[in-house]
Amino acid sequence: MGPQRSQERRSSASRRLRRGPLAWASLTGVLVAGVAATLILALDVSPPFSGTGGRLPGAASGVVSGTPDPNEEQWSEFLARLDGIAPWLVAEEPRTLTRARATCLEIVQGVPETELVSNVQERFTDVTRHQAGQIVTAVRAWCAEGS
Repeated sequence: MGPQRSQERRSSASRRLRRGPLAWASLTGVLVAGVAATLILALDVSPPFSGTGGRLPGAASGVVSGTPDPNEEQWSEFLARLDGIAPWLVAEEPRTLTRARATCLEIVQGVPETELVSNVQERFTDVTRHQAGQIVTAVRAWCAEGS
């Protein structure tokens, strides 16, 4: 019975050892996923636009400080123009406002046109260089009035 019992103990111990790294790998995966989810949520903190209350989302929060905010009429016109340029961006309204503000800030800072268009192409989702140029023009419509 001695050798058989020893073999059973080794078998049980080796099963525990094999489970150990798998458990650590699983735990690491869960932790990485949790951190990634937290970062994703932290990057998009702007509230959705409700269209009520006479204010745009984050208008008083200074998300991009020093830039003029479009009033409701200007924002509606901007979204209508954007719908003709890249309709999928209209559905991302809170992010679109943040990105439009960042573009306005660059306009106010005097960033050269070619750099503006490149930045807008990177900033907005899946737009061509031509569409990016049209977006810059659409932002200028309300941004220039407030600067």
